[in-house]
Amino acid sequence: MLSTRLPFLLFMTGLSCAPPAFLSWKGKTLDGRPFDLQSVPSAIVVANVYSPTCVPCIDELPALDFLAGELRKKEGALFLLVDGAPEKHGLPESATQEQLRERLLADVQRYKIASPVVIMEKSFRTAEPGAFITGTPETIFFRTGPLRPVYLFLGPIMESVPFVAQEDSRFRFVLSQLEAM
Repeated sequence: MLSTRLPFLLFMTGLSCAPPAFLSWKGKTLDGRPFDLQSVPSAIVVANVYSPTCVPCIDELPALDFLAGELRKKEGALFLLVDGAPEKHGLPESATQEQLRERLLADVQRYKIASPVVIMEKSFRTAEPGAFITGTPETIFFRTGPLRPVYLFLGPIMESVPFVAQEDSRFRFVLSQLEAM
């Protein structure tokens, strides 16, 4: 676990000479627009790492929707980032990016996902040795100007299903971190 978090820890302490991985996170939204994490024009950016085969990811969608509303009050933005490898999302390894896009569009419709979903480029990989992201779901709070991580949540940002914001202690903690930003 420490070896996969070491680049993040070194960056946070200023000991790393290499640029952190998240500075190169790029992809395309489901409607084909380019996405570059460094270019998001919001003071606060929340990136949630999502997979359509991840039950906790699906369970936390109502909490993410609530969080997106709170972010809009602070002129922030929330994005769902998806590893671009189709085989990580229940599709065959031979599946195309268009097939992955169609699979994700079905989730947008089924779960009424309002936040932009981004299929990330190959430089963004989850659950691989040395990867910044160790699995799904993970949620990262960033400040911009320059882009820097403020908080990394491992696992879902809520603990109760069905989700009730006022009663969920984990989500109240998430909101307290947002308020501190």
